[in-house]
Parts: sequence; C-alpha cells; structure tokens
Amino acid sequence: MSAPAADAARAAVRGVTRAAACALALALAPAAFACDEALRAGVAAAPANTDLRHEFARSCARAGRDAEALAQYEALLSVAPDNPDWLLGK
Repeated sequence: MSAPAADAARAAVRGVTRAAACALALALAPAAFACDEALRAGVAAAPANTDLRHEFARSCARAGRDAEALAQYEALLSVAPDNPDWLLGK
C-alpha cells in the first residue's frame, strides 16, 4: 500500500469502533489474508461474538471459500434471522 493510501486508511479508522476498524483492515487486505486461521481461532474462542463471526464470513466469501462463508452466515442467521446484512451475505 502506498504511503498516501496508508495515511488515508489511518485517517478513516480514527473514531470508529473496533469492529469497523477490523472490517476496514480486512477490506484493504489482499485475498491471500482472507479467511485466515486467526479469524477462525477467534470464532472458535468466542462463538457468540457475532461481529467477529460476520468478519470471518465476509473474509471467507472474499477468498472464494463459499461453503465456509455460508456456514458462518447460517450460524449468524440462527441468532437473528431477520438481520439484513447477514441475509445479504448469504
């Protein structure tokens, strides 16, 4: 990432929630880092953390791991079946 792009990313992150910062970081990360073991481990350690599970599902989808992403969206929708973000992800 170029220096101006990195500066813009840091400026965008100021004042946002941790979940939003993680989402931004994942969106800027190359697909090779998507659906990685750190996110998988986080979901395993905190299965009720829907923010983390949603980020894991999105990263798996970006990496082309559709079955894994779908499983995560199914788990999310079992908690809140009407959540529009999760329905769109599925």
